[in-house]
Amino acid sequence: MGCGASAPSVEPMPSRKCDDPAPASPRGRGLRKQRSNELASQDEEPPPSPAVGKALRQEGQLAKRRMTKTVRRAAISAEELADEGTEPSCAPKAPPVRAALLEAMSGNALFESLQPELLEAIADSMAEHVAAEGEVIIRQGDPGDHLYIVHSGAFAAFVADAASGQEAKVADYKSGQYFGELALLYNSPRAATVRAQETGTCYCLDRATFRTLVKGYLTK
Repeated sequence: MGCGASAPSVEPMPSRKCDDPAPASPRGRGLRKQRSNELASQDEEPPPSPAVGKALRQEGQLAKRRMTKTVRRAAISAEELADEGTEPSCAPKAPPVRAALLEAMSGNALFESLQPELLEAIADSMAEHVAAEGEVIIRQGDPGDHLYIVHSGAFAAFVADAASGQEAKVADYKSGQYFGELALLYNSPRAATVRAQETGTCYCLDRATFRTLVKGYLTK
């Protein structure tokens, strides 16, 4: 470099004041965050002791059992069990007749959840009906309010065609079988006509008696 050339100027580095904060390093930021979390945790409720925690867990399990505990089943019913205002009649049956009625009810989903003493009361409340050959027990389209259990004889169900009126046999009922059970649940028209094919005996139970017996059992 010649003597006549001037030296390049160098800009001075800005000086840092003493009170300017130094740039935080990653390690410093982590320490401050940890300290902040520690200070915040001091204001929170301390965890329960092992004994208290065990008691709380036991109480929670007991509450779950109370919430999921099932009650005694009584009956399947599609309508509210209102007061029917009737007193069921009681006609105790001979042991073979009662046993046959109880056996028939045991095969029906409507009665399978009922208690034995309630089933016996239902059997004793059934009315005997002696049907002559050709007698119509229930008629298609009529309001339904009785269940029938066949004790002797033979009965058959027929469904009439809406257009032609022609009847077709759809079912046969003999001793130990039943028909019309939906009448105990629903106030709906009969779906078929049932006739006695020969002289026979059946036992019938009306909806009002059934509902009164079930309601009386529930309120004991």
